[in-house]
Amino acid sequence: MYVAAIDVGGTKIVGAAVDRKGEIKTPIRVENTGLSGEFIVETCVDIFHRLSRQHEIKALAVGTGGRLDTEAGIVRRAVDLYTGYVGLNIKEILETNCHLPVVIDNDCCMALRGELWKGGLKDYQRVAGLILGTGVGGGVAVRKNGQYQIQQAEFGHFILHPSGRKCLCGQRGCAEQYLSGTSLWNRYNQLTGRAKIRSGYEFFNQVKAKDKTAQEILHEFVKDLAICLISIQNLYDVEAVVIGGGLADTRQFWWRETECQLVQKSSHVLPKLEILPARNGNQAALLGAARLGFEKLEAML
Repeated sequence: MYVAAIDVGGTKIVGAAVDRKGEIKTPIRVENTGLSGEFIVETCVDIFHRLSRQHEIKALAVGTGGRLDTEAGIVRRAVDLYTGYVGLNIKEILETNCHLPVVIDNDCCMALRGELWKGGLKDYQRVAGLILGTGVGGGVAVRKNGQYQIQQAEFGHFILHPSGRKCLCGQRGCAEQYLSGTSLWNRYNQLTGRAKIRSGYEFFNQVKAKDKTAQEILHEFVKDLAICLISIQNLYDVEAVVIGGGLADTRQFWWRETECQLVQKSSHVLPKLEILPARNGNQAALLGAARLGFEKLEAML
């Protein structure tokens, strides 16, 4: 028995069949070129049907961006990235087309749920997930009576720099404009005066090549990341922050300096904040979606 787990990201939509042990089967990747609510739900339906031809799928679980009404399955608020997305009843459309139980949650909450399930975070009472990818997001988990309760947290819209860069949300100086992969390569192109690179991975190729502009941008990134992490600890009283998303794959370039910045800038009256790389990488959201899907099936018994 499997759950069809789908992770809707800003650049790609990934799905897979996941069993109760967390084994991921038949991964499918579709580039998110449509940038619309219609494209997202059509792709989810297509991925489900492709998976159901090979596996016994009992539920469909989708992690997607924005502030969601998870019970109703509706996108309530989101930045202006997709057309026809806000107000979309993803759950209803998928249940109508797939004819089985559907659950949805914020994609970053799904990633944190996946790390809690398969990432070795069980020693913490309060832990946050900070997801650094095309954008920036996160969640906070608090353990009560042996169970984690997960709350979405829009870490990407913390204001790091008042009157700073304009964000898609309408604010200025949001963390997403300084800590996302998109922000890094956009800043590099802006400072060099040419559209040389088009992804965060290309930006880190420039860092690896010891490009001076890239290294300066990365140094600013580290300082901003430390401030964001300190703010998360102060606001949510967490013991640890697990860092995931695509940028976590490049941590060899910035992790140690971030730890040094935390030592220098953190409050001396608080316990040391642990920062941990996501063990499951970009599969964390798929695992979290599957976990939520199995919880739904168990609740229906």
